[in-house]
Amino acid sequence: MEVDFMRIAQDEHMFDEGKRLKLSITQDTYGQPVRSYSDGTATKCGFEMLSGSERDKEKMTVAQYDAVVRIPINYEIEPEDKFRITKINGESVSIDFEVAAPLQRGRTCNRILLRMVKP
Repeated sequence: MEVDFMRIAQDEHMFDEGKRLKLSITQDTYGQPVRSYSDGTATKCGFEMLSGSERDKEKMTVAQYDAVVRIPINYEIEPEDKFRITKINGESVSIDFEVAAPLQRGRTCNRILLRMVKP
């Protein structure tokens, strides 16, 4: 029950917005795979432009990231998807990121490490 109150408090402190860009793979006329991304559901989030790296002890890999996003506990995103920040502190923006590491599940919210998509 206390966790529910903590989740509500966490949600109330997410002042930014973003949305999942879901990967779909189709084939062109030559049978080659074509990757495209479709807009997913928008969500409130907590965006922080913070670069760094994290090491996965089990896989012995290092994830380099440019930003960290807190998202509600029930929002799903897959490692092959992208995430678009659409509002920062109420200001409209459009910044695309790729997911740098698997979703980090917490008790009150989830966290995604993001790498900026180069134009």
